[in-house]
Amino acid sequence: MTKRKIGIAYEVFYALVIIYATVIIGFALLYYVFSHKEVILVESYQQDLHSSLAIWWRSLYFSGVTMLTIGYGDIIPLGIGRFFALLQALIGFVLPTAFVLKVVHLNFEEKKHRS
Repeated sequence: MTKRKIGIAYEVFYALVIIYATVIIGFALLYYVFSHKEVILVESYQQDLHSSLAIWWRSLYFSGVTMLTIGYGDIIPLGIGRFFALLQALIGFVLPTAFVLKVVHLNFEEKKHRS
């Protein structure tokens, strides 16, 4: 019985990690694409890196920091970037709650079937 519970928890955990990675990369792509049209991410230390690779890494870093609700403040979103950052932070805030609810629901269902 214990092995089954651990297996379910690992499956849900791996799914959560994949979802987080997908959302981080997806929002990074949004930041990257919109950064080529207008400035939507500004670094606070005035580093002048405008190459495509630098924009990609800045977008990926900002996406990860925003998704994990760390928010160091070294990169500031502007314009449409603020909307994307707000939406991504909301997703990053809600996903752990959904994870906990899923695990509790699975445990409840397992106890219900044992009775």
